[in-house]
Amino acid sequence: MRGPKERRQRGAALLEFVLVIPLFIYILYSMIAFGLVLTLKEDVTHAASEGARAAIGAPGASPTYTTPWTTAATNRVTSVLSWLGPNAAFVTPTATDPVGVTVAACIDDPSHECITVSVKYSYSNHPIVPNLPGLGVVFGQDITSTAVVQVQ
Repeated sequence: MRGPKERRQRGAALLEFVLVIPLFIYILYSMIAFGLVLTLKEDVTHAASEGARAAIGAPGASPTYTTPWTTAATNRVTSVLSWLGPNAAFVTPTATDPVGVTVAACIDDPSHECITVSVKYSYSNHPIVPNLPGLGVVFGQDITSTAVVQVQ
């Protein structure tokens, strides 16, 4: 036979579960979403540096004919970010070229040419995971990265 105290405790575990599980799911989803956004940031940074490295080895390029540098950098950035699938189309330039490739005199040594590759992904317009309330503040607006390499 149960006493009066035991009868009052029968639904306590279910009530605690109902109150705690939404918070647990929110925290778990937040960790997974943050991991995916961190992976995207790392890949955008990697894509910019890989694009700059690819531009160095582009045959036929010169300071007066920069199209091979631009093409090589753009192709490499597109290849690195291919895991985004249809969202890869939303990688936008921060300069005038498709990925944001510019060739100019190096800042620290104007006698040499430098290639600057800039990559920008507008996360606020094209999130890779749906945002829960409060997560938009953490993830920010744009994910950008720039890499500079000296050519000559």
